[in-house]
Order: sequence, then structure tokens, then C-alpha cells
Amino acid sequence: MQTKQTATTTYFEKQETTNWFLVILLWLCGVFSAIQFAKFSITYEHLLAHYASGPGAIGIALSIVGFVGLLFGATAGVVANRVGFKKVLIYSLFLGVILSIVQAQTPPLSILVLSRILEGASHLGIVVAAPTLIVMNSAKSHQAITMGLWGTFFGVGYAVAGWVGVDLIEQFGFQSLYTAHALSLFVCIALVSLAVSGTSTDSKGFSLIKFLAQLPKDLKEIYSNPKTCFPAIIFLFHALMFVALLTFLPRVSDEKKVTDFLMIVLPLTSMIGTLLAGFIAQYFISPKTLAKLSFLGIALFISATHWFSETSYILQLLCMCTLFCSGLLQGASFALIPYMTNDESEQSNSIGAVAQLGNLGSTVGAPLIAILFEKYTTMGLAASVVMLCIVGTWCAYLSRKY
Repeated sequence: MQTKQTATTTYFEKQETTNWFLVILLWLCGVFSAIQFAKFSITYEHLLAHYASGPGAIGIALSIVGFVGLLFGATAGVVANRVGFKKVLIYSLFLGVILSIVQAQTPPLSILVLSRILEGASHLGIVVAAPTLIVMNSAKSHQAITMGLWGTFFGVGYAVAGWVGVDLIEQFGFQSLYTAHALSLFVCIALVSLAVSGTSTDSKGFSLIKFLAQLPKDLKEIYSNPKTCFPAIIFLFHALMFVALLTFLPRVSDEKKVTDFLMIVLPLTSMIGTLLAGFIAQYFISPKTLAKLSFLGIALFISATHWFSETSYILQLLCMCTLFCSGLLQGASFALIPYMTNDESEQSNSIGAVAQLGNLGSTVGAPLIAILFEKYTTMGLAASVVMLCIVGTWCAYLSRKY
């Protein structure tokens, strides 16, 4: 299933066809990397019971995967450039297989936490290498679409884990979810090994000493280059509010049935927006313009939820519109990467920065907004999100020069 495009000069532009099979395969690698987070969310109570531990240690095991991305996101982009995208993806998938097998044995708690730290490295390698390979195997006329598809991987991973995981746990115990995850990653390794050409993804030569000596300069270059840092900065403002929106918007209503409905529908609404953003950014308006409009949409609809919090049906519609715009913003952020970068090296660096700032936003944003929501309810939620949207819109406006 290939689609024609005119060839030009850089690697991205030389790509005349979109390898849709490979794009879907790489997206599935992302979905299974998201399950590295989701499998511990779903089995949280089982882990508490099995280890007879308080929520502190298990909570660390749950969240520390993202902490690795917070520390080393941009570094992972540099490593992928040096080692080669195909190798990084396969090594990361293989590490994920080993760690899921270890977790399925329910090792001592200290080993479990260590496995989660290493799983953070596995996850980071996948989410840097896979989208880079997606763009490299997409025609210029489809890069925004394929990156919009990539942007859905996290939500789809959680949905798949919830859909399949509950039945597995009920029938075979919670360890079976970890075993199934290992098997899924192994299948991905086999398919990626056969499907991804090594020609354009091989290592350029990796020396650890040279890498460490060059790393500060490489990191400075990532964050001083507007082409690589602006997509990450815009994504940061998405991440600062996204978890808070999913967590607190359903709780604006006092009706349990409304809260339960929004808990289910809001993540789906966001995913639809992310997927649609790829088509909008590809065929109608630029990702920069879409990002600005998305920020404005979020600000408008979140403000309206404060005024209509007592009107059930209008509130539900406004919450869905807010998360739809949030999904558009996420898709626009990912579409910005091929739109602003010139080659696979810049793109990998940009994706690493997105991973780093995205984890920063998720870590910092929700607790701060939670404090304001607890004290000022809907006014605190709306005011904090609107402020983030104002600054985010300004950053998207600044990116026009590049």
C-alpha cells in the first residue's frame, strides 16, 4: 500500500512513497511501549496485595518509568543518532521483553523497582526511535498524518491494556499481563527486524568516551535550535494540562453518572482529535496555526465549563470539546516535528526533547493544578489552564519565524 510523492533533496523529501505497513508496525511498537505504563496501572491493587506493601513503593514502581524520560529524554535522541534508529528500537524492545518476563516472576520488591527503572530506558528508546523511523518511511505528503497517528499511541495503549488486561488477570492472574506484554514485544522485534531497512538507519559509529564528551554540546544544540525545541516547548504546555484535564474535568459535575461517563469518553475524544490533527495539518492549515487555534479552543471551552458547571448536558459537551482541542494540540505538536526539522538527526533530537519536556509537564502540571482545583474548584481549574494556553499560544506565535 504505497502512495506516490515527488523526490527532492533531504532524506525525508527523497522518500517518495509511504510504507503504510511499516508505519502501522512502528505505531504498534509505540502502543506496546505505552502498555509499559498501563500494565502497572491496571495491576496496581494486585501488586499492593502481593507485596503487602504500602502505596509508596508501588507508586514509585508505577511512575518511575516516566522519571527516566524526564532525566534522559533529549539524551536518548542523541544516542539514537549515534547508534542507529533500527538498532535502538530493537535493543529497546528486547530489553522490554526481558523486563516483562522478570516482572511476571514477581521478584523481590527492590528488583521490581529496578526493573521499572530499566523499563524507563526501554520505553524512551522506543518512543524516540519509532517515530523517527515513521517519518523516514513516510512521503512528505503524509508526514503530518503519520505523526498524528503516532500521537494516539499512548491512549490506545491504555485502552488495549484495559480491554485485554482485565480478562487476562481474571483468568490467569495479574502476572499473565506481563507475560503477554513480553510476547507482544517479541513479535514486534521479529517484524521490525524483517521490515525495517538498515540502509538509512545504521550506526554512524558510537564511541562512549566521544559521546560523553560531546553530550553537553549536543544537548545545548537541541535546546538552542528553534527547529528542534519549539515542538517540544509547545508539547510541554499540552502535557502541563493534559493529565489534569482528564483527572479533574469529570469531577466538575456532582452527578456520578456524568463523572463516570466523562471518565470513559474524554480519553477517546482526545484520541480522535489527535488523529484528526494529522489530516488538518497535512491538507488544510500548518501545524503552527493548528497549535494556536487549539490553545484558543481549550481556553474558550474550559472557561465555559466554569459558567455551565451546573448544567449537565452542556457541561458534558464542553468537556468533550475541551479534550478534543487538547487532542488537536497534541497532534499538532507531533506534526510540527517533520514540519520544522530538516533531517532525521534533527527530528530524533526534537522527539527526544518532546519526551523530556512531556514528562516534565506531566510530572509538574497535574499536582499544581490539583492544588488550585482543590481550593477554587472550577475557577481554579479554568484559570490555570487558560494561563497555560496564553503562554502556549505565544510560543506557537514565536515559532512562525522558523
